Amino acid sequence: MGKEGKIWIRTEENKGWATVSIRNSGTVVPPESLPHLFDPFFTKNKSRGTGLGLAIARTFVEKHGGKIWCESSEAEGTCFSFMLPIMEEHPDHLKHLELPAQSSWFNSEAPSTAPSIQEDHVLERKLLKILEHNRSRLKILLLDDEYTYLRLLEHQLAVSDSLGTFLDIHSVRDPETAIRYAIQNEIDLVVCDIHLGNDEMDGFAVTRQLRDLGSQAHICIHSNRVTSENMRTAIEMGADHCFPKPMSRQHLLKFILDYCSKSNCEVHQHPQTNDDRLST
Repeated sequence: MGKEGKIWIRTEENKGWATVSIRNSGTVVPPESLPHLFDPFFTKNKSRGTGLGLAIARTFVEKHGGKIWCESSEAEGTCFSFMLPIMEEHPDHLKHLELPAQSSWFNSEAPSTAPSIQEDHVLERKLLKILEHNRSRLKILLLDDEYTYLRLLEHQLAVSDSLGTFLDIHSVRDPETAIRYAIQNEIDLVVCDIHLGNDEMDGFAVTRQLRDLGSQAHICIHSNRVTSENMRTAIEMGADHCFPKPMSRQHLLKFILDYCSKSNCEVHQHPQTNDDRLST
């Protein structure tokens, strides 16, 4: 970065809304980029990153009934703000949540949740070794009603060209379409959200129906509100795993490795020629 500047964080409560603003005095967002900042995969002069961070932030904020935006100018610097409606009562799963009282907590006591890039590489090499040895090709179904999140999962899986060669990834947003596709194509692995924006069918019902129809797929149910009750229900419905959302690449790789260790990845043979690959 190499530039000096200041950062201000401001919070405000007004007429049932809480607003948080983070402003800096350094970098400025070009006017032509402002309308696209929250678009999936939009990046500008960045050597790393996927361009999904702000798109996911907007999804989460809007799902909670809020709004997020950015203002930027040479005179004022850049300011990101979001506002959320203030709840009258805390949900049960937040009542006993202990928040840090001092910033030093983040350096001394905060648990490390960031996925280790090095461990990702170790897991990927281990998985590639299994897939290459068995010439296996895995069919993976992703089910979520959020388009942006589906693109994130696809990117997590296909970011490595080597691994992507062994994966057939199919994403859907409708539960009935997902069930039909999984049965017709003998899917190996399913990643399914609990809340699918469908009043008649959630992720638990999808899992139960897949099992009732004879699917042997390795199923992972996940949600941004994972509770012990959700985990029990997931297993009762026939799921193999229940992970918090969003899933890290590390979780995805472990999920696939678990499947391979139990099935020996012998379900689908990897194409041996370019012609064969084009015909699948």
